[in-house]
Amino acid sequence: LFVALFKLGEAMAGIMTAPLYRSLGFSRETIAATGPFSLAATLAGISVGGWVVARIGVGRALLWTGAAQTIAMALYVWLAMSPGGAWLLFLTVATEAFAQGVADAAFLTYLSGLCSLAFTATHYALLSSIPSFAIHTIGGFSGQLAAALGWVPFYVLCIFAAMPSMGLM
Repeated sequence: LFVALFKLGEAMAGIMTAPLYRSLGFSRETIAATGPFSLAATLAGISVGGWVVARIGVGRALLWTGAAQTIAMALYVWLAMSPGGAWLLFLTVATEAFAQGVADAAFLTYLSGLCSLAFTATHYALLSSIPSFAIHTIGGFSGQLAAALGWVPFYVLCIFAAMPSMGLM
């Protein structure tokens, strides 16, 4: 259940970023310009995540990085309330990418630890598909939720959708 829920809030939020950016009036060029910042932040996050796991262990790293990822989603709420601020778009994209990279490093380490040596590839393939299943089923309703709730309540809901996995951890 933890594996299925760990990425749920992030997945719900992430699926709707492009429609959010467009509804806030950002041009395709501005959105595309965030790409290098997102890549750099993700790579930095993965590096920091690996260091955190090595320093404090997988369990505590999952708690800290999952919390950081959830808190980073709050920037989407701020962005939705501040349309047109390109600096806030870049800050949101970079912060969220960094937090996702940190959390991914801890999560992948956790998944790897669940695999037996005799069936590593099979176990990892099965375990890593569980979050995708949750993302593509529950996360698939993100568009309908965003349309029904509006951007700010939708992203608040995404933050709360991440809480059950933190409680399980």
